[in-house]
Amino acid sequence: MFGRMVGSQRNGDRISPYRTRKRAMKDKLLNWINLALMANLFFVVFSFGWFAIALLGRSFKLPLGFDLWYSLWKPLFMPAIGILMAGALISGISSWVAKMLQQRSSTS
Repeated sequence: MFGRMVGSQRNGDRISPYRTRKRAMKDKLLNWINLALMANLFFVVFSFGWFAIALLGRSFKLPLGFDLWYSLWKPLFMPAIGILMAGALISGISSWVAKMLQQRSSTS
């Protein structure tokens, strides 16, 4: 009777502690994934900055690490960009699905 209620529950059922723990675990997992994707984003931006500076230095015959950057392109930077794109797609699709499910539950 005095349990916490969810707005979508119309029949007055109490939320079980298992459900709230499950939701908290899901939120923690999503927060960690978002943190990892943000770190990946900053890594990709940093690597692009390094590329731009190294390419500019190469045009002025200054050794600013272009050869090192190019040697790390396939094993390091390409997967980071792929993870960033996949994370953006998955995040967008999951938010779209959540919004559709929320609209469906609010209309029924």
